[in-house]
Amino acid sequence: MKKNSYTLVAIAVLSIVAVASALANGATPPAAPPDTGAQVSPPAGVGAGAAPVGTTQYATNQLIPLTVSEAWELSGRNEQNFARMIQQLAEVSARNRGVTFADTRSAGSELGQMIRQRIQNNPDELLYEAVDNAVVQFKATHPAPAGTGAGPAITTYSANELMPLSVSEVWLLSGKDYNTMSRSVKTLMEVAAQRRGIALPDTAEAGTELGRIIRRHAEADPNQLLYVVVDNALVEWDASRTSAQ
Repeated sequence: MKKNSYTLVAIAVLSIVAVASALANGATPPAAPPDTGAQVSPPAGVGAGAAPVGTTQYATNQLIPLTVSEAWELSGRNEQNFARMIQQLAEVSARNRGVTFADTRSAGSELGQMIRQRIQNNPDELLYEAVDNAVVQFKATHPAPAGTGAGPAITTYSANELMPLSVSEVWLLSGKDYNTMSRSVKTLMEVAAQRRGIALPDTAEAGTELGRIIRRHAEADPNQLLYVVVDNALVEWDASRTSAQ
C-alpha cells in the first residue's frame, strides 16, 4: 500500500479506539455500544507508527472468518489489539481494491467513523466485511486524486494463508475480485497437483473443463475449504481424463 493510504488507515484507527474502549466493559460488543463521550483526534504529525494500536500481529487468515464479537474476544478485549486488527484488515481491503486516499486528518476521521458505525450496528457481521464495506463506501464518495492511477491490485496469497479458508472467505479476502480469486485458486491447484502427482491441464480445452468442475464444487458448498474444493475437482477431472483415454 502506498504511504499516504497507510497513514490514513492509521488516522482512521484513532477514531475507532473509542469503540473498543466502550466495549471494554462487556463480554461481547453490544448492538449499540454506549457513547463514551471520548473525542479522539490524531496528534499533530501523526503517522503510521503513531496510531495507538497493539503490537500483536495477527495472521490475515486468522481474522477473515471472525465476526466483530469474535475478533473482540480474540483481542483479549483489549482496545489496542482490537484496533490493530482493524488496521490490518483496512490495509488488506485498501490494497485489494486499489484505493489511494488523500493523506488528511479529516479523511482519516471520516473513514474511521464509517468503520465504527458498521461495527456498532452489527456485531455479528464479519469484521473484515464491515471494514471492507466502509472502505468501499469511502472510495465511492472520495475518488482517487488525479494521476494516481489507482486500480484493483491482483494480490497473491500464499498456500499457507489460503489453506484454512472457505470458498466464501477467500472470495471476501480477494475483495470480490475475480482476478485475485483466480490467482488464489491457481495457487491451491498447483499445491494439490504436486501432492497428488497429477499433471495440470496443458490445453485450453482441458483447463476450461477443470475450471467448470471447480466452479460446480464451489457453488455447491461455498462454506467448504477452497483447498478441498480444488483438490476434489482436480481428482474428478483427472479420473474423467484417465477413463477417456
